[in-house]
Amino acid sequence: MISSTVFMLVGVLFVTAAVAKSLDPIYFIQHVSELRIVPDSCLVPVSALFICLQGCVGAMLSVQAHLHWAVPISIASLAFFMLTTLKGYLTGKVDDCGCYGGLISLSSRQSIALDLVLLAALVEAFSHLTLKTELHVLAWQNWITVFAGAAVGLFFLFSYRFYLKHQKLPFSLSPLRVGKSWKSEWLGVASSSKNEANQLLVFLRASCSGCKPWVKVMNAIHRTPGLPSVRAVLGIVGGKAEAQEAVAEMQASFPVIVLSSSRITRLVRAPLPMALLIVDGTIQGKWTRKIPDFLIEPLKANKLERQP
Repeated sequence: MISSTVFMLVGVLFVTAAVAKSLDPIYFIQHVSELRIVPDSCLVPVSALFICLQGCVGAMLSVQAHLHWAVPISIASLAFFMLTTLKGYLTGKVDDCGCYGGLISLSSRQSIALDLVLLAALVEAFSHLTLKTELHVLAWQNWITVFAGAAVGLFFLFSYRFYLKHQKLPFSLSPLRVGKSWKSEWLGVASSSKNEANQLLVFLRASCSGCKPWVKVMNAIHRTPGLPSVRAVLGIVGGKAEAQEAVAEMQASFPVIVLSSSRITRLVRAPLPMALLIVDGTIQGKWTRKIPDFLIEPLKANKLERQP
């Protein structure tokens, strides 16, 4: 009885994690990229295959089917990702486990502790498993297993393709949407001032190579009359010393707010760099990995005017 309860709880947890990742594929792909365990060219197919496997194994555990296969795979995957999360935490690459696609926020230490508990429970339950359990697998259990894996995998790919085409997710979990009111509390800042109600807010990450070229452009935008003032939110992994070093390396002429990398990922839920145009306290524009032309053209014109 206890073993069945353990299998069911872990199975539901696995399926929930797979569904969360399929709803927000960008969050999971970015997390896997930060761990540096998969080549960039293989990030999408490997992420999709993992989610399919997680959905299938979770379904098998939930309906108590093929447990002699499902439990060892579960134990192996939990051990692998626990060690991967531990490595990322120790090397400073990540401070968020990314286990539930950002739907549930767990730090790396919380994730490792949870994985240890789940591993211990699965090993104990597996030790009481008998061969009789495998002799009663019904057709509907197999169909649920196949359906769960296919559903989360296909929806993951659909959400990813939808994002590539429309630059937004079909079911966005991010509060940063055009037309919504900006809340400075999202950054852990007190009530915003009048100046902060009209700004170009740029989200960067210290470890992001594509973010560095943006800083020079944002310096120019910040200094150019007629263009919005710039404020940056910089994501880091580490403490005060790492934050001071990262800000110094930026050489930014605009204000910089430092947040944990995981907090930015949960808030933005999109590839970085990203910019928000906030006018009168409302998000009027949102751009990912591309600076809009209406900000670049005045810089080009200003450069031409300065030429002799």
